[in-house]
Amino acid sequence: MEKILVCLIAVFLSIPVMSADLTARQMLDKASEFVASAPSLLRTDVGEKIVTLIKDGTREVQPVQKSEITIEIDLSAGSLARQTTVFDGKTLIMIRQGESTAMKLGDEPWQKPTGPFEVAAKDMGNLFICEKLVPETDNNAPKWIIAGTEMLGSIETVLIESEGNSAAPIAEERMALGIKKAYAANPAISTEVKVLEYKSKHWLGKSDFSRLKVAQNFKSLLTLTMEDKKQVIETVSNSVSTYFYGKVKIEIPIEAQSILKSK
Repeated sequence: MEKILVCLIAVFLSIPVMSADLTARQMLDKASEFVASAPSLLRTDVGEKIVTLIKDGTREVQPVQKSEITIEIDLSAGSLARQTTVFDGKTLIMIRQGESTAMKLGDEPWQKPTGPFEVAAKDMGNLFICEKLVPETDNNAPKWIIAGTEMLGSIETVLIESEGNSAAPIAEERMALGIKKAYAANPAISTEVKVLEYKSKHWLGKSDFSRLKVAQNFKSLLTLTMEDKKQVIETVSNSVSTYFYGKVKIEIPIEAQSILKSK
């Protein structure tokens, strides 16, 4: 589910003089180009969500779930990526080099990802997987607006945001695809997703359009159906992603190296 949440990232002050002729969408494209061309980067996703189980007219609110995911990418080391998070109370580390991935969950030994971890591993390190699988079209494109400028520490940024609830349609498409992949191993369960609210903001460096921060807030309903039984899951989520473009060093433990080299 974190991957999915991780998958719903998309977009927020006066226009810089050097970019007076650029639209908000064009600025976002430049930000994507900056990320794609960075030889190395570190992205940290911090999120909080409230899940409510709805069944037979009753609502059962679950404890607040907090998450933090760290993604490191070093293209200079041969498409090397490392992702660290917590899964079921255990630290989960996944390292991907080229087309091979190794994972370690808690105190368990390094191993090849299987089951849901194998699904996550296929997209690991690809920060544009959502845009690639579900691109913006005339039918689903949000309305992006330039909201002004804002300081992030000592850096002046241009703030681009999705207007109103205009980003909900594309968020729904992307979430539906992510949910479908997550439940692919359970064909007996059918899924239906509805994104009720979605808001995205992007802080871009004014001088170079580097993507520095992304905030997203959404509310969704997921309906799971198995035979004549239904479970509705309401999720309210808030997350912030921050980017660092300095050199990152990804060390590969000896045990993980053997996994990455095996076929």
